[in-house]
Amino acid sequence: MLSELTDAERKRLRKHYTENREAHLLYLKGRHFVEKRSNESLQMAERVYQQALDLDPTYAPAWAGLSEIYFLGIGFHMLPGDPRAKAAAEKALAIDEALSEAHTSLARVLWQEDWNWVEAERELKRALELEPNNAFAHRIYGHYLASMGRHEEAL
Repeated sequence: MLSELTDAERKRLRKHYTENREAHLLYLKGRHFVEKRSNESLQMAERVYQQALDLDPTYAPAWAGLSEIYFLGIGFHMLPGDPRAKAAAEKALAIDEALSEAHTSLARVLWQEDWNWVEAERELKRALELEPNNAFAHRIYGHYLASMGRHEEAL
């Protein structure tokens, strides 16, 4: 049985973040490299996201992707917080306030770097409000809730 799409779901399905096909393909390559979670793959992802942004500087998902790269680089490189993570998430949101992934990326920085737990939760709730089926946002929110000792909610 097929269910009807909501207006918000229809709008999200029609949305194009870029008209540049090559930029979009580079973004998809970046997503692939991020999921490999190695120093080399994160470096490659950063490179291809930047190439996508060279083609279309207003491509918000690529900015959100860069935010994730800079955030993940903390654990892989054992460096203190990279301020580019927050700046890239904010850039993505300046382009498109309704980009769920950017709210999630910003929330991680607020939570784990700035220790601003109230704003982090607000960003995670906004991400899920915008895209209730966003698995990335649900995963990060679950980790956030567990870290706050709210284990039942995390489940």
